[in-house]
Amino acid sequence: MITEVSIEPVSLKHARVLERLISDPAVAEPTSNIPHPYPVGGAAAWIRQAQEQRTAGTSYGFSILAGGEFVGSASILNVAEGQGEIGYWVGRPFWGRGYATVAGQQVIAFGFAEVGLSKLIGKCLARNTGSYRVLEKLGFRLTGFMEVTKPRWPTPERVAEFELGRERWGQQS
Repeated sequence: MITEVSIEPVSLKHARVLERLISDPAVAEPTSNIPHPYPVGGAAAWIRQAQEQRTAGTSYGFSILAGGEFVGSASILNVAEGQGEIGYWVGRPFWGRGYATVAGQQVIAFGFAEVGLSKLIGKCLARNTGSYRVLEKLGFRLTGFMEVTKPRWPTPERVAEFELGRERWGQQS
């Protein structure tokens, strides 16, 4: 049975644990936007930036809480012209418990119902089977692949691209 999972806007009260969990190379490595090594003080800086972006309506960052404990983060990024991009990560001690999926459902509902988005996109490394599966369980449809190069990756990586429209989401919920 899954522990109660909730989301709340990111805040500095979770900065220390966020930084500890996200500093794990296993969390950062399969992503394209989490730096590694994670900079000291990076969590507080990211939280402040996320709060500014929320105020501007361009991104919405959330803490994922399981039984009240911080376990990861989920966001709607790059909000413009009725669409945004979902992103999420969960600390390694909490992998495989369904937290990303449950939090993702809540973030999607927020994006469509509260922000008024018409479409969400999602991306993950094709080899990141956990994240790939989360997007599928959330109802996203695979739309294609692209190659991405990052300095920390020895070769270009194949990235899977997904999308979910409000109408399809409404039929599922």
